[in-house]
Amino acid sequence: MRKIIFLLTLLLLLTFTSLLSAAPNNNGIATAKKLFTVMNLSENYKDTIKKGVEFQIRANPQLAPFRNVMLKFFSKYMGWDSIKDDLAKLYSDSFTVDEMNKLIKFYKTPVGQKAIKLIPSLYEKGGMIGQKKIQAHISELQQMIAEEAKKLQKNHKK
Repeated sequence: MRKIIFLLTLLLLLTFTSLLSAAPNNNGIATAKKLFTVMNLSENYKDTIKKGVEFQIRANPQLAPFRNVMLKFFSKYMGWDSIKDDLAKLYSDSFTVDEMNKLIKFYKTPVGQKAIKLIPSLYEKGGMIGQKKIQAHISELQQMIAEEAKKLQKNHKK
């Protein structure tokens, strides 16, 4: 009788444990969404989409007439409402609830609020720096590609 009770207890424990591990981390997702609110991520995300489209248009001016179409498309498929749940899951898979609570605490501070405001423009400016560096040396890249293409073509003939 003791063995049966032990086996039933073990079976219930294993079943319960597997159900817990299969269940979504609702507490983590809820905490991630609190973090997003403190970070004002929904507004920042909208600005990121706009800046991304503008970046593409600067890089490819022929896209300028399609600015509104691009904004509509990206807002539809990458807008905050379409991506927030996926991001919440990503954050809850990447950070513990305790870590997200520490991030919330940080982002409520003056330095955290400053970081929230500055990081998007820092990324944009960093991207521009990288783009300028590449543009300054684009001929070197083109030459390297041409040389590699010759090698590949030579090896292909053999």
